[in-house]
Amino acid sequence: IIMATVDKTGGAVFTVPVSGLNRFFVMNNVVDISAALNADVYQVLPVVAGVQVLNASTKVVTPNNAATTSAVDVGDGTDPNGFDNQVDMKAAANTLSIGLGGTDAYITTVGKMYTENDTIDLVFTVTGTNTAGSVEVRALCVNIWE
Repeated sequence: IIMATVDKTGGAVFTVPVSGLNRFFVMNNVVDISAALNADVYQVLPVVAGVQVLNASTKVVTPNNAATTSAVDVGDGTDPNGFDNQVDMKAAANTLSIGLGGTDAYITTVGKMYTENDTIDLVFTVTGTNTAGSVEVRALCVNIWE
């Protein structure tokens, strides 16, 4: 199986206010994960230089239906599980997961300051075949510099 990197950032929504220094905002994106395979990387939220992401969360909208397991790490290009680790994508609809201080690296250090453009990613661990599933990914952010 060949892993794929898939750009899913096109549906990302930024909650007002986005512009201006020291303003908090939330990014969110509902992503179809029905075709996710083991080791796939889905880029789900674009992060620009000058933004600090304080935390990221996932909410299962439609559970995956893989034969045995389907989980995601939530991170970025530097640390694939910096925000959360092995979140169950087969959990019941509306199940929420959020990074925890002391467990997830970026949360323990009060988020991550981005000095270069990057994306918040989902990295899949799947055994079996998915034919259904969607997840909402959110990130609490603040503009530090422009």
